Amino acid sequence: MLNVLTRAIVTLSLCAASLTVQAATVTTNEVALDAIFSQASFDPNAPNSIAPIDIRFLPTLRLDGPRFTTVDSSSVIVDGNDLGTEVAYLLQQPFVQFSATDRIYMLFVDSITACDGGGNNPSIVGCALINGNRILVQSDFASGTYGAELLGHEIAHNLGIGPHSSGGLMNATLNGETDLTAAQVRTIAQSPLIQNPQSPSPFLQIQPVDVYDGSTAVVPLPPAGLALVGALGAFALRRRRTSKS
Repeated sequence: MLNVLTRAIVTLSLCAASLTVQAATVTTNEVALDAIFSQASFDPNAPNSIAPIDIRFLPTLRLDGPRFTTVDSSSVIVDGNDLGTEVAYLLQQPFVQFSATDRIYMLFVDSITACDGGGNNPSIVGCALINGNRILVQSDFASGTYGAELLGHEIAHNLGIGPHSSGGLMNATLNGETDLTAAQVRTIAQSPLIQNPQSPSPFLQIQPVDVYDGSTAVVPLPPAGLALVGALGAFALRRRRTSKS
């Protein structure tokens, strides 16, 4: 059951809006994500637990959606009907392109400035539905120092991890930690998104989606991106990191 949105925000000394970016880039962090989802708490011998999960990225889809390269709190109006904010529309509306139920769709966009209907906030960099199968991430953050932590945190929300915890990957503050508790792994083990959950080799499929504006030239991000980060939560959960000066 889809029950909550989760969001990640970060307080920055450098404004991400200063970047000139016309198309998102896809950074999977696959090796680091494999490490997150194969840590010691993934113990197949423990009751109701699961073996380490192999993260498998499928070929990248490209979505020509000029409006959604930057995601904000404005409403999506179609034929006079209000379909919700851009975030809600992308994460919850049925789309043929995102109809498979055996994977997570990870949408990479230029910027995210809203997640929970509370107005625009330029420090938001990621959103996910708890028990959903879609994620929004800001591509420069995904390519930065905390990229794997950001993606892993959002994936864990899709796999059923709800309220933020104290410490570890699901901490409310971005902390450079990626630990998952045994209880959190037991929750993940119940997710229908996990393929072959009872086998020695369970896996999770992720479909990256590059959201771009086909009418403009692509300006690639610097290779390292920015060392910034975030996540998403029930219309209220927050994940913050205050930059140190």
